[in-house]
Amino acid sequence: MVIIDYYSNLGKDDRKVFRDEVMARCGIQYPTFYRKMKKDNWRKPEVEIIAAIIKRMGGAKGGSR
Repeated sequence: MVIIDYYSNLGKDDRKVFRDEVMARCGIQYPTFYRKMKKDNWRKPEVEIIAAIIKRMGGAKGGSR
């Protein structure tokens, strides 16, 4: 699954949780997070971290938008 697809399927609250955890664990700033999302320009270690976050959050899910 492309990261942006997963992110788009999250509810508003889950998006914030996901974004904040990715930023903290990858050591990136808010603008960098959205730039990487837009361009799908993640480094391999970042993808591995994000995959672990997605797995922990239970994969793709809906929720409130």
